[in-house]
Amino acid sequence: MKQITCIVENTAKRGTSFWSEHGLAFRLQMGDACALFDTGATSGTLLHNLGLLAEPPGGANAVVLSHAHADHTGGLLAFLTRNPGLPLYASPDMFTPRFSLREGAYKDIGLPVTREQLAALADLRLNDAPVEVLPACGPQARSTNDLSQRDAAPAIMSLMGTVGRPTPIVTTCQW
Repeated sequence: MKQITCIVENTAKRGTSFWSEHGLAFRLQMGDACALFDTGATSGTLLHNLGLLAEPPGGANAVVLSHAHADHTGGLLAFLTRNPGLPLYASPDMFTPRFSLREGAYKDIGLPVTREQLAALADLRLNDAPVEVLPACGPQARSTNDLSQRDAAPAIMSLMGTVGRPTPIVTTCQW
């Protein structure tokens, strides 16, 4: 089975018990393998919505982070605490501090956990090169050095399918 399920995003269907928040998380199923792509902004929303989908907070073979903004990594610590030892695929740049300038003040919008915390909970696989995460599916790094961006995040990970030719499956925050 090949399936992409949105776990967290800005909207939730009316009349359901799903929670929404400014953040993003997907569950990607490729055969018997499954990966969590980003973890939303908060652990509460991520774990609540996974529970509604009858998905155990585990059930993943790996975690992939598109980039190190808090709205994509906020549920990471709680998820890995419940699922220690999973491979975590991300850019080596993910520990670089990230800030947003709003109304004349800088606000921290970066990864809400330390390298040490992640190293204790996950098998860190930090790489800028494409690597297979699930069968026929791997992260593809896109780099930008355009410092004119309000928040220049040097590495964005996207998931690419490789059946036939590489095809984007999930991309996030592509300015």
